Amino acid sequence: MKILKLLPVLISAALITVGCSKNNEDTWYGPTPGVDYIKLSQKEVEFDAAAGSFVVTAELDGWWILQIVVDKGESFMDEYLHFKLDENNQIIDEIFEYEWFTVEKKNLEIHIVVLQNETGEDRKFYITVQSGNYFNTIAVTQRGQTEHIPE
Repeated sequence: MKILKLLPVLISAALITVGCSKNNEDTWYGPTPGVDYIKLSQKEVEFDAAAGSFVVTAELDGWWILQIVVDKGESFMDEYLHFKLDENNQIIDEIFEYEWFTVEKKNLEIHIVVLQNETGEDRKFYITVQSGNYFNTIAVTQRGQTEHIPE
């Protein structure tokens, strides 16, 4: 008789324990740790002092450029960001034009173009891309000019 009275309590305790388990995969709604949801071809790009261009590709779609941070933490996203729209006013390209570089997202590609660096100092910027709650960053460095570069 005591067992019949304890049975509902034991069943309830077992259900609560299983339902509150931290390892229950059905309750996790964020990105899976360690999984790359964008799969960029490069996470670091380096240019010499000459003008140049490079294309970083992604394997998966559904991402966008979240921000671009220049040199020592200056972010000018709103001021320098432009969009190309299709006939339905849907964004087809994101274009970020700054004093010495341009970054353009075209479908699964990020086109990076830098002007010649005549400063003698290295220049850097960081492109952060986002897909849902997943973020990834591309670090771009352009070396400073140490001698004359023919145009």
